[in-house]
Amino acid sequence: MRFSRDRRGQSVVVGTVILFGFLIVALSLYQVQVVPQENGQTEFEHFEEVQNDLVELRNGISSAGSSERPQFVDVKLGTSYRTRTFTTNPPDPAGTLRTSDAYPITITDDSDTTVNVSTRFIEYRPRYNEIESGSTWYDNSVLYLDETNSNRPAVIIEDQNILVDNDTLRLTAVQNDFSASGTRRVAVEIYPTTNATNLSELNGTLDIRIPTRLGSGDSYWNESIENGSITYQGMNDSAYPSSSEVSALLLQADSPDNVTVNSVGIQSEPTGETAKNNVGPVRGSESSSDNNVDTKPTFNTLTANSSKPKSNRNFEFTWSIEGPFDQITFVAGAESTTSTVRSGSASLDIGNGKKDVSATVEGPGGTEECTADIKNNEFLNKSGFTCTVSSA
Repeated sequence: MRFSRDRRGQSVVVGTVILFGFLIVALSLYQVQVVPQENGQTEFEHFEEVQNDLVELRNGISSAGSSERPQFVDVKLGTSYRTRTFTTNPPDPAGTLRTSDAYPITITDDSDTTVNVSTRFIEYRPRYNEIESGSTWYDNSVLYLDETNSNRPAVIIEDQNILVDNDTLRLTAVQNDFSASGTRRVAVEIYPTTNATNLSELNGTLDIRIPTRLGSGDSYWNESIENGSITYQGMNDSAYPSSSEVSALLLQADSPDNVTVNSVGIQSEPTGETAKNNVGPVRGSESSSDNNVDTKPTFNTLTANSSKPKSNRNFEFTWSIEGPFDQITFVAGAESTTSTVRSGSASLDIGNGKKDVSATVEGPGGTEECTADIKNNEFLNKSGFTCTVSSA
């Protein structure tokens, strides 16, 4: 008896192996080419979002120093990649927000009386996996991107506002050690000083030395300062031997009337050598708006952030309130929530597409209502809202 070989299943097996091979190749190509592109887009979207957060931080420092009111700003340190089933992501990109070492601002008058006020820079450093980005620095009201390895000058995001009409030098010293890392959103609290050195004892012409990371090679300060009551005297790149990256901006003021110096602390009141020469009302005085029930409450800061499109899109408000208030109401689409805290964040789940959003703060002195339209994956500061203040 002879038996013949049965080959009927061989073609199915071979076809399955070939198909599986194509699938492996396709997944490999997707992992190598598409995943990095999509992750890079996620990182770039976070880069744009965190730049907006840092602009708000810069503005909060200026406001706290000049108005003597605490400011509260949220900064999204990192981000998360989209979830994948058959491919893998690297670790979610985190970031670090920190203050630098302290350096003295030195002010000397005609009689050689000297006042030192310590200050710090603020650095945000991302750790992206796909896009290349240097640190973003806050430096004497300037916000800039420092591409350390590119040998290019700093990329200015927000120009200096320490010099007003070339007539008044308005410095806000940043103090206290602070560092936060991760992918979360961190709340940065900015407090003005209540106990500080008074600069009113200085007389005559003032020589001022200000620490800055924007040295001679960046050519920033000499181009941004036009001589008036405040005169540009040059740069000293070796003024701070402890750090080769820190230079001294040298200025001269015609009189103490042309200089205003305040100090703010990160997460608590300043603890270093502080100064207080204010341009706003003194906290606790009869003119303090927080103690006056006739004062209308307002949003000192307000942001709205819609995440990537999903079946239920997550939407987040952050805020801080100035003035006496009773309640805040937030509306996004058909969803709403309320709060009675002066600063914080609130999340709502809303559907896809363009939505009408509003934030209304009510108090004994009146209300402020801010409205806007927001699309998928959009970020708005208060300037993106239309706000109306009304009396009670």
